[in-house]
Amino acid sequence: MLRSAPATQPPDATAGAHLENSANRANYDEINGHLTIIKAKLAKNTDAPPAHLVEDLEDYYERAVQMRQYRITTLEEQLKETNERAIKSSNAMRLVTLRLVPVVLLAVVTAVGCILELLRPGLHARLLKSLPLAQIASHCIVALVAAIACFAFARATSQGNADRAKIQ
Repeated sequence: MLRSAPATQPPDATAGAHLENSANRANYDEINGHLTIIKAKLAKNTDAPPAHLVEDLEDYYERAVQMRQYRITTLEEQLKETNERAIKSSNAMRLVTLRLVPVVLLAVVTAVGCILELLRPGLHARLLKSLPLAQIASHCIVALVAAIACFAFARATSQGNADRAKIQ
């Protein structure tokens, strides 16, 4: 003799974060309604329950599980897309920061130079006339040009690699 399920209620199919809209809620409510009706019919039959009711009960449980699995898959995809957007945003912010730091540094150095020139007129002219400073300045200019060339080459190489990856 088959016995009906214990008196404890299964978790409500309409509770939780798996609901995305009213249509899904209606589907879960419909399944729960059918499950409740079938359980009530099974509870009335104390002897052997009709096979079609047991099959219907199994079918509705399978349908509820399938709907939850669809929702889980949807949420996993949404999480993946959100993570990808977060990574892109983080990379964009890093790039903006890397481009902004030299500009701010240059602005600060220029501002300090202007303030010093206002406080002590002719200071820059005297400094530029001294030999060691002129040599240091020429070396810095060469280093700056080399750094810009390396940056341009690295950027072009990474851009080419990204384009090749898209093609493949």
